[in-house]
Amino acid sequence: MQKIFLPIKALKAIKLNKTKGIYTPQRFFSFNFTQLQKIEKTIKLEEENQSFSFFNMFKETYLSKPAYSLGKELFEYILNENHIEEEFPIVKQNEEININIMVLHVILLLYRLSLERNSYAQKEASILQYYCKSNFFVDFAAKHNDHMPVEDFANEFIENYAKRVDLFSNELFPILEELSHKKGNAVFLETEKNRIKAFLRKNIFMFEVSEKDEYLEKLYKYLIAHRNYLISLNYKDMVTYKIYWGFSKDTMLLEHFTNPNEEAKNSESSPESK
Repeated sequence: MQKIFLPIKALKAIKLNKTKGIYTPQRFFSFNFTQLQKIEKTIKLEEENQSFSFFNMFKETYLSKPAYSLGKELFEYILNENHIEEEFPIVKQNEEININIMVLHVILLLYRLSLERNSYAQKEASILQYYCKSNFFVDFAAKHNDHMPVEDFANEFIENYAKRVDLFSNELFPILEELSHKKGNAVFLETEKNRIKAFLRKNIFMFEVSEKDEYLEKLYKYLIAHRNYLISLNYKDMVTYKIYWGFSKDTMLLEHFTNPNEEAKNSESSPESK
């Protein structure tokens, strides 16, 4: 199996910040997520012999507890929690949309890792993608295709998931990057919101929803709230403590962390907006 790296086009879209001082993603954001407790991850690096897996073949080359824990924790949420189905019942009606929302979560995590701007974090992102392809995508496929033996569909399905990660990342990364570093005036924010919603409608919902559909608006808020949340975490906290995927069922909380005025205020107070 060949090594898996972040999409080249997506990485090129992540440009090194030219401002003075050390870059940290938190530098430009002051969203307050302190109501979310710091709980240490309890996930252990394990060989998942219960499922079809390539893990044993490559464990000496790809062995990273932080990367494994990030992926394992994410997929425990995707596979075991009902939050996504409760918020987006459409995933029960359309398996492809369910897959696309899973891929969107992976992309958010990869985007956050890319913001670290160092070779170690980039290596961790590559290892995370390896774990996704060799373990977690297989688990997802097995749950949603329990009528077939995993070995019969694993390769085709896993390659399909990996290709979606690449394709969606190449399109979404530049949008998220612009949202992070350009001045957040109202016109710009509305334009970026429309770009993100167009991306979600085309790639995630595959035009199965209208431009005014409540699912589209909700997924936009969900994506931005989680993007802001992940950026609020420093790297050590992200790999040490529990990440609150689906951190709230409270729509008001999602509203607060996607509020254009809040975004604009943070952007205008950043060094780049001076």
